[in-house]
Formats: sequence, structure tokens, C-alpha cells
Amino acid sequence: MRFYYVNDYGDSGYFTLKKTEIPKAIMSAWNIEAELSIVLGKISKYQERCQLIFSSVDDNEFNNELLKEYGLYLKDGEKFRELHYLVDDTLAWEPDNYYDVLQLN
Repeated sequence: MRFYYVNDYGDSGYFTLKKTEIPKAIMSAWNIEAELSIVLGKISKYQERCQLIFSSVDDNEFNNELLKEYGLYLKDGEKFRELHYLVDDTLAWEPDNYYDVLQLN
């Protein structure tokens, strides 16, 4: 899958991961306080159609509506917000774990 990220600090770009690595994509964007979208296709030579799947500045309720389609949701943990799988409520990514996140900026 092709992803697009952008934040308020001027960081933006594209990267590609497997569909099974959506949690890694979310955590990588979240690490730099970015919005994350999936690129759905090209509109023209200079434009692409994207679908927002995560916003680091919005609350769990907003993000959960976006993430539901991908079998994920956010909830407040003891110290950090946590990303979980809908199907069995297991952690999709260990909170405060930056090992293996992409360096996007």
C-alpha cells in the first residue's frame, strides 16, 4: 500500500508498506504528529486521490471512525493512547515502542 503523510511542521511524503503493516504506518506518522492517508489512485499527473486513515491531532472517536475499516481502534491506556485490533482487542502496537517505526522526516 502507498501512504501519504503530512504535518504542520512541513514534513510530508510518501512511503510503501504491506497492507498488514498499517499499524506500523500509523505509528510512524504519529511519531511526527502527522496525518496519514492511503493513496487510492492518480487523478492526474500531479494529483492523487487519498483517503485519510489517521490524524494525530484528533481524538480517539474521530480516528476510530477512520480506522474501523482497517480493523483497528484507539483507546486511552494507563500512560499512552493505544492502537488495538477490533477483532480480539489485542494491541496492534506496543505503546511507547519506537523500534521499527519509519523515520519519515
